[in-house]
Amino acid sequence: MTYAGIVTRGIAIAIDAALINLIAVITGAAVNLVAGLFGSDINFDLGGAVVAGAIWFIWVGSYFTFFWDVTGQTPGSRVLGIRVISGDGRDVTLWQALRRFGGLVLCVLSFGIGFLPVLVDKRRRGLHDMLAGTVVQWVDASVGLPPQTLLTRGAANAPGAPPPPGS
Repeated sequence: MTYAGIVTRGIAIAIDAALINLIAVITGAAVNLVAGLFGSDINFDLGGAVVAGAIWFIWVGSYFTFFWDVTGQTPGSRVLGIRVISGDGRDVTLWQALRRFGGLVLCVLSFGIGFLPVLVDKRRRGLHDMLAGTVVQWVDASVGLPPQTLLTRGAANAPGAPPPPGS
């Protein structure tokens, strides 16, 4: 098993951050547009800014947790051909995804110190991986990905699922 390094993972998270914030900006603009159609102008005071920040944090957590739990890959990870799996090779569980996101928050709040173990750990795990019991591996390009309509855990192995390419 080949584990992904810090540069690849950093680029993947940068792609995800750009996508997360692009969606947040578009959503905010749409909400403001609809409010403007009804004669309201959205201006934030401190309380509004705190609520908006909390909504953004929930959105970010939901994004990462959903993709790690359901597919093991965020869009940024998919672009770079890497995937999060459990340390024992199984799919990531919801609880692991939540712990991993919590660890990711700790890594960011520590100004990136939590990412440094990726440089020295033999399985290239950061603090968030250690807390969740996960690893990030390269996806074997010769193994076909399941169709995007199969976004439920185990769907690719379910009876009636299409056979893997080349079988």
